[in-house]
Amino acid sequence: MDTVSMSMLLAALSRLVDGAMDGVGGQAWDSLVKLVSRHRRQGREVLTAMRDLEASPDDRQRLQLLASALELQSRGDPEFAAKLRNWCDQVVNSSPSQLNVNSVSGTVHGPVVQAQDIYGGVNFGKTERD
Repeated sequence: MDTVSMSMLLAALSRLVDGAMDGVGGQAWDSLVKLVSRHRRQGREVLTAMRDLEASPDDRQRLQLLASALELQSRGDPEFAAKLRNWCDQVVNSSPSQLNVNSVSGTVHGPVVQAQDIYGGVNFGKTERD
């Protein structure tokens, strides 16, 4: 049976809300709404948690509550679990340019890095100390 871990759900949901719920992120959110609507065998807890998170996407407690509700529902429904795991994989593994919108505003003195995964150091060349 496919299982969906809390860490997987939190990663996918965090990625979604960090990228704002519009554009491709909004499409991923809409697909989650449809998935949950088709598989709501355990009451309305998940839909309520989704509405709450949609109203306040920056609220990490609401994000945690939704992840918990999804994980609980997936335990009792193997078909839902498999589809939810697939949804999580798609969100987590999607291109950063598809979900994230980065901007720098204000006065910047020096280089700026906006990145997802960095393994090792970042080098901008010589510094004044060199």
